[in-house]
This record gives sequence, C-alpha cells and structure tokens, in this order.
Amino acid sequence: MVVLAMSLTLKVPRLTGVISAPTDVSLAEIGNLLELRGFKASQFTPENDMAWVMGAAGDCDIRIAEVALQGWQQSLIEQIAAGHQLLYAFGGEVYSRQPILKTRTHYYWHKLLRYLGMKSVASPILAVIAAPTCKNIPMADLAKLTIR
Repeated sequence: MVVLAMSLTLKVPRLTGVISAPTDVSLAEIGNLLELRGFKASQFTPENDMAWVMGAAGDCDIRIAEVALQGWQQSLIEQIAAGHQLLYAFGGEVYSRQPILKTRTHYYWHKLLRYLGMKSVASPILAVIAAPTCKNIPMADLAKLTIR
C-alpha cells in the first residue's frame, strides 16, 4: 500500500501536465487585437466556466471564447450564438463550423508528444459570436493569434 501511494505521488504531477493542454493565446491578446481594430474590449471570466472577451464597435458586438479542441462545447456555443454569426479560428484558418476531426487530431497528437516527454503546445480554437450587423470581424487576425 505504501509503495502504491509513493508511486502515485510521483505520477500525479506528470499526469496533470499531460491532461491540461497549454495554449499560447491569452484573453489579453484577444482584447488588445480588438482594441487595435476599433472595438471597446472587456473580459468576462466566471469561476469554473468559459472565459469570454467581448468587443463593441458601433452596432457590432462580438464575443470570443477559447473552446475545447475535442468539440465538447459545440452545441452550447451554437445555442449561445442563435440568431448571430458564428465563426471559428483555428491554426491560421477561419471556419463556419468547428472542424472537430482536425481539432481532435491536433489535441491528441500534442497530448501524445507531451506524454512522450517532448515539448508541445497545442493551438487553441476560438469561437467568435458576432451580431448579424457586424461586417468587420477581424477573423484573419484572430486566426493568426492561434498559430504562434
């Protein structure tokens, strides 16, 4: 029993690094990008829930959140976006639907690399919900943020 406890003590820190995929885009970066494009940006970060960056410019309101690469939040995001434009930015590209096969493959590949002890940072996927009146959504810039 003591050996088992010692073994788990050594493994737990390693496992938590494998489970949580580090990303390289921050809410501050997204907010800065929006402000550079003329939006008034703010952040909403509830405890134990998705963090959002919101931007407003005239009659254009947008909300941006990093979503799970595995696609777990896809139906929730679609419900939140009802009646609005919904776009995704991943790996330098813009999509009208979350490319789940591509993002899952990306997630598990990088998880395997980290498990094998190799440095690997998974690219995040951003969901962008915009009012129907928005014409100048900076999607190309957001997509570039996701491939640093």
